[in-house]
Amino acid sequence: MNNAKDANVLAGLHRVRAAGKLYVYAWRGGPRLLGDPAVSRAAMAEFLALTSARPAPSDSSLFAALIERFEAAAGHQDRKRRWRRECEATHQILLEEFGEDDIDIFEDKRTRKDIKALRDQYKDKPRKADKIVSELRAILSWAEDNGELSHHVARRIGKLHASDRAHIIWEPADIEQICAQLSPPAQRLARLAAFTGLDLADLCKLKWSEIGKLDIQTRRAKTGQWAIIPILAQTREIIGQCPRQSITVLTNTRGRPWTPDGYGSTFQRAKRKAEITTLRFKDFRGTAATMFACEIEDDDEVDRIMGWAPGLGKQIRRRYVDRERLATAIIKRFARTQKEQEL
Repeated sequence: MNNAKDANVLAGLHRVRAAGKLYVYAWRGGPRLLGDPAVSRAAMAEFLALTSARPAPSDSSLFAALIERFEAAAGHQDRKRRWRRECEATHQILLEEFGEDDIDIFEDKRTRKDIKALRDQYKDKPRKADKIVSELRAILSWAEDNGELSHHVARRIGKLHASDRAHIIWEPADIEQICAQLSPPAQRLARLAAFTGLDLADLCKLKWSEIGKLDIQTRRAKTGQWAIIPILAQTREIIGQCPRQSITVLTNTRGRPWTPDGYGSTFQRAKRKAEITTLRFKDFRGTAATMFACEIEDDDEVDRIMGWAPGLGKQIRRRYVDRERLATAIIKRFARTQKEQEL
C-alpha cells in the first residue's frame, strides 16, 4: 500500500497472527481471505467483492452504541461512583478495540482470539487485563439478556491474575497497631471484622435484629447468600461495647451508620499512620477463619461459615493452627526433657 486512498479502501480489514502465520479476514468475524490485499491483487479483488456485498451495519448495531446503552442502563448507573469511573475507563479500551465492529462478531467463536489478544496486551498488569475481560463479559451478558445477542463468546476466558489471600491474616500485634490509630467506633468495626470474617459492606449494614444468642445471621451484600457466624466470647464482648444509637450495630463518632466508603477512607489513613503496607481489610477474613479453626475441629464447617470452596479451611489449619500446636508441643517436650536431665 502506497497511499492514503489504499488505506481507506482496506478499512475494516482484520489481520490475526497466530503460530507465526498471518491470517487475513475481510472484517473482524468475516470470511478469511486467500491472501493479504495489501500485497496481492487477487486478494484485493476478493476483499472488494466481499465488502461491497456486505450490508453496512446500522449505527445502533455497533459495539460503541451498545456500550452507550449499557452505560445508560440502571445496572451501570447503580454502581458506586468510583467503580463506575473505573468501568468507564475500561470501556474506553474496549471502544478503541471493538467500537466500530458490529456486535454480532461476539457470537463468532473466532472473536475469542481477539478478546484474548486484547487481554494479553496488558499481561504486565494482570488485574487490569482481567478487568477488561470481565467488563466486556458484563456488557455482552446484558445485551444477551436484552435479546440483542443470542449468545456471546466471552464466557470462560481464563484470568491472568490469580490471588488467594485466604492464608494472609492480621496477627494480634497487627490488630493492636492499626487500632491505635483508630477511634473507638472504628476500632470496634475492625475487631468485629477479625472475629466474624464479614466483609466491610456486611458489617456496615449489620442490624441488631441479626444478632442472636449464639450466632449472627445476615445476608451477604456480595453474594446474597445467608451467613451464619458463630459468636465467640471476643465477638460478644465487642458487640457489648456498641451503643444502641441506630438500627445498625456499628456507628461512627456521630452515632450514624458507617458507609463502606467512609470507613474505607478512615481505615486507609490509619494504615498509613501505622505504616502497615502488606495487609488489607479483606485479610480479616483469613484472621476470622484462623480463629474459627482453633475452636472448630471440622474443616468443612469452617469452609461453610466463610463461604469458601472446600479445602481452604484445611489450609488455614495446617498453616496456622497446627503450626502453633506443633510449636507448643515441641516446647513442652523440650522443657520436660531438660527437667528429666536435671534430675
